[in-house]
Amino acid sequence: MLFSCSSLQLGIKKGGEDNLLKVTDSLLERLKEEKIYSLSLDRGYHSYTGTLAKVRERLIEGGIEI
Repeated sequence: MLFSCSSLQLGIKKGGEDNLLKVTDSLLERLKEEKIYSLSLDRGYHSYTGTLAKVRERLIEGGIEI
């Protein structure tokens, strides 16, 4: 599954850290419901910093392979 990190970043930046946790928890739940355990990001994820790095870390911690 291709995942647009740019779109996610725009949604999270408006809500801060609390929104980051809510969005990533919801995303993890939805991915597991759909039996999706692997994501391909829309560009080199090693270049992501800040918000997107936190999202990537939470997804990996949640068992999603990137």
